[in-house]
Formats: sequence, structure tokens, C-alpha cells
Amino acid sequence: MYAGRPAIPTGKLILDALAGIRLISGTGQSPPTIPQPTDLQLHLLDLLDIDPRDLR
Repeated sequence: MYAGRPAIPTGKLILDALAGIRLISGTGQSPPTIPQPTDLQLHLLDLLDIDPRDLR
């Protein structure tokens, strides 16, 4: 979480890392998407068992 340095993953650090996530709502046949998540955000979503490609 701190550019290669070890950190204690507190709730605040996790929420801060996820705060920048954008979610674009789906419409009709188009599913909702998360455009350009960072590597850290992808890792956190994976730990939460959330697939950013399948948000339905």
C-alpha cells in the first residue's frame, strides 16, 4: 500500500485505496464497469471476491 514498503493494512488505508474507484452504471445490455482500477484496487477487490469484469 506504500510503494513497496510494508504497511499494516488498517481499515482507513483500505478505504483510502478504494476511495478513488469509479463505477460506471450499466444500462440495458451494458454491464456496470470499473474503468482503469489500479493494481492495488484490483488486489483488494480480489481479496473481497469481487470480479470487476462481472459486476452484475
